[in-house]
Amino acid sequence: SVAYIGNSGAVPNPITLNGWLGVNLHTYNGGYLNTGGNGLTGSFYVEDSSLFAIVGNNPHTSGLNLGKGRLQLGYGGNYTPCGGDMVVNAGNLELAAQAANGKTIAGNLYVNSGNVHYQFNNQMGDTAFVYARGGTINLGAKSDTVGGLELSSGSVISNGTLTSASTYDVRKGSVSAVLAGSVGLTKSTADTVTLSGTH
Repeated sequence: SVAYIGNSGAVPNPITLNGWLGVNLHTYNGGYLNTGGNGLTGSFYVEDSSLFAIVGNNPHTSGLNLGKGRLQLGYGGNYTPCGGDMVVNAGNLELAAQAANGKTIAGNLYVNSGNVHYQFNNQMGDTAFVYARGGTINLGAKSDTVGGLELSSGSVISNGTLTSASTYDVRKGSVSAVLAGSVGLTKSTADTVTLSGTH
């Protein structure tokens, strides 16, 4: 099913869910959605340049997809986990949950296109994998620990630090963020991978 939301209100008067919601959600004119302890699954299409933010305290167990626009998880640093995989197919995803309240994304992160921006440290689960297949992952000056990174296209940029628990798998693209951890790095393709900065 499909749901359309106009201006859904801002803090402290957001829309609050009273039960699970599984839809393809199209939003307009910004807004703020509080899951209210309930689950939220589906795809998000932020249809204009405004910010749509999601907060809550319940893992979104089936994961989320961003198909367009600007989506923020963890408005103002609040606890907003995506309990499943997060897929970015277009648009801008902002990771803004404070680590003290839990990770923003418990599953894997797939960036097929678009951009991912870190606003706090430690947004991914420590065993989660990051699959960079296009677009840009921008850590800023932040740091994160993940289970692994597969770079098949796109870029991982910043003066921040990404620490992996497994060997870095780089095939095509560029990395300017610091790659840390007591692991190696492998390249299995003839394509170009550009590494800059300290690793």
